[in-house]
Amino acid sequence: MPFDPALPVNQTKIVAAELRGQFTGLFDLIQAIPAPPPAITSFVVDATNTLNPGENASVTVGVEVPVVHFTFNIPRGSAGPEGAPFMNYVVDFVHTLPAGDNAMVAPTFDGSVGHFAFHIPRGDTGAPGEVTTAQLNSAISGTAQNPSGVASFTGTVSDPPT
Repeated sequence: MPFDPALPVNQTKIVAAELRGQFTGLFDLIQAIPAPPPAITSFVVDATNTLNPGENASVTVGVEVPVVHFTFNIPRGSAGPEGAPFMNYVVDFVHTLPAGDNAMVAPTFDGSVGHFAFHIPRGDTGAPGEVTTAQLNSAISGTAQNPSGVASFTGTVSDPPT
């Protein structure tokens, strides 16, 4: 007996066969609900294949629950035109700039030869001569020193440190 939402009728006695038929009809409806698809848990690239230039790229996908498998087919690019390589380089000039200016290189190419023009700043003259012991002691007199009033560390260090 198929399920009938109008049964049982209000204010009537319950008939066992009718009630059993309603439950059987509901059970049949529940059994007819399709099961949910299994969950996909991962994706795998099985292969990446190189095709010849001009062939169409493609991808194939296969499902072996719970894994989705991919295979990619990608064409190689066509060979580009052969460029005329240049093997000659020329330094056209080197110009000295004043100290503090930024260095610069101006490259140019005439189709067969690479040309370079260098602009290099002069170094700063700095202070002449060597440093005496007195000058060194004077320069470091305000820096940290080894304090003799502090005892050596005798504790332990935990691993990891806390």
